[in-house]
Amino acid sequence: MDIDNVIKQTAKRYEKILRNYYPSFDSVGFTERNLTFNFCSTFYNMAADDELIIWQEVPIKNNDESKKEHFDSLIISRKEKTIYLIEAKRLGYRGKIESMRTDFDRMKKKWKNINIDEDVKTYSKYAIIIADIWIPHNDERKRKTKEFLLSEFKNIFNKSVQYEVTKNGPLTENERYFILGYVEKIVD
Repeated sequence: MDIDNVIKQTAKRYEKILRNYYPSFDSVGFTERNLTFNFCSTFYNMAADDELIIWQEVPIKNNDESKKEHFDSLIISRKEKTIYLIEAKRLGYRGKIESMRTDFDRMKKKWKNINIDEDVKTYSKYAIIIADIWIPHNDERKRKTKEFLLSEFKNIFNKSVQYEVTKNGPLTENERYFILGYVEKIVD
């Protein structure tokens, strides 16, 4: 599957949604769950794979029972013999960049700790970060901060993709909105 194209189509899906429905007030943003849901739905629609498995909030087994961890989403394609682990973030402040790095490293290290059968463990594996960011037009300080975060994302995840979601109405009048993505093969 061409993940960059899935991210691009996810951005187009957002544009269709935002033409008729703006699910936010006063730039409070959209929850991360919407990123994973729309990404996974887009993937499903593009896959033509009737055995595709998609799961949200994938539990990670830990030796420390008090530490509950999960991956945001999991896609298993038996047709492609591929596993995709997805983490989503709203990129709103500098700490989120470090959180994305931590999530990315965790996907690469802890994928074995999900409950999949031995055959699936031999599949190719990919870690995917999907993020979004709002850049306001009318607040200079916030605009500069968000532009810096966008630049940092591109520097850290240097082969990332970015798509601007466009819409008539509140989004383009007050801010710019981007969906970002990065994918890397997990090497055992």
